[in-house]
Parts: sequence; C-alpha cells; structure tokens
Amino acid sequence: MITAGYIGIVVFSLISIFKYKFFSMVLISILLIVFGITFNDKFWEKHNQSLCEELRINPSCVEDECGFDCTNFNGQAFFTGLEVCKDKDPKLCTIKQDHIKQTETTEKSALKVYSEIVDKIIASPTPEKEDFENELVAIYHCLQEQYGSGAEAELMAVQVLKKKNLTQQQLNKYYSYLSRNGDIISTSEIVAGLPNGNKKFSCEYIEIRNKGI
Repeated sequence: MITAGYIGIVVFSLISIFKYKFFSMVLISILLIVFGITFNDKFWEKHNQSLCEELRINPSCVEDECGFDCTNFNGQAFFTGLEVCKDKDPKLCTIKQDHIKQTETTEKSALKVYSEIVDKIIASPTPEKEDFENELVAIYHCLQEQYGSGAEAELMAVQVLKKKNLTQQQLNKYYSYLSRNGDIISTSEIVAGLPNGNKKFSCEYIEIRNKGI
C-alpha cells in the first residue's frame, strides 16, 4: 500500500498537471500511504510482542534493559534492541549504556596509569625504593569493581606487561619493586602482582590522580 501510494502520487501528480480531475487520485494515494503506515506499525507491534514473549521463555536468552542476548535462538545467536518489548523503558537502557561507557573509560584509565607506573619502575635505577603502593592498590580494586574478580584484574595487568615486550632485565627490575615488601617472584610466567590493600583506594583515587588533585 505504501509503495502503491508513492507511485500514485508521482504518476497522478504528473497527469493532473494536464488533467486536473485526476488530482483526487493524488489524495487517494496519500491516504494509501497513511493506511499502509498504520497497518505496518500494527503488524510490527504484534510481531514484536509475540517475539518478546518467545524470547522471555527461551533459556538461552538473557534479558536486560536494552533487549535480549541469545546464544541459541532457533539454532543461532540472536540480538535485539529494546523495541522488541513495548514495556521496556528507553531511559533505563540509556543509563545502562552510559554506565558501560563509563566502565570502559575507567578501565582504560586504570590500565593507562598502571602502564605509566611500570615505565617509571623499570626506568628507575633503584626500583625497590620507589613507592606506587596506593596507585597499584587503587588499580586492583578499580578493576575488581568492574569485573568482580581479583584474578581478572591481575590478568588484565599481565596483558599490559606482555604488550610492552619487556626484556628479562626490565622484568627483573619490576619484580625487584614487587619484592621490596618481602615478596619473592619465582615463576617462569609473567605476573603483575597487583596488591590487595586498603579498599579506600579505588577508581575515584585514580580519577583524582589523573586530574592532578
């Protein structure tokens, strides 16, 4: 109906230039478009509501404020937006997306600070005399807040070390820093050794540090 309406507007508009009595067909074409859009909206509203109910009972689908993430919907992975379920609040989705963006920014900030600290340690002639304890504790707890696992925080820090392609001498200087409190690093695997200290040092501490406060 929508397609026919658009075609009708073009065709009958041209014809009505020479034969005005066909102008009424232009109006009818416009009505076709209006009815077509109305029926189209109703169709998709009914379709989406049916799909929403189907997704909610599917055990492979995880629902959140922004839609569904399914690992096995009719044999394949499936993602939707919030428009599938009419009872979803767009504001809640926006809040979640803002939180995800903030989380990603915080993660990058924490790992950037960690990378800078490592550079300072390996550049120091006496790394065991340096003191970045508060910053490293803050990095650990900040990443832990985001991922809920201290192991995940350690793993992400290790990835930073690996990307630096440090020589064994540089790694030894870093480990020399870690051992200043009596910790001995004796492993063939690269470790970050992020300390789990006072929880008052976390994301906020890193943000304040970056602002130079």
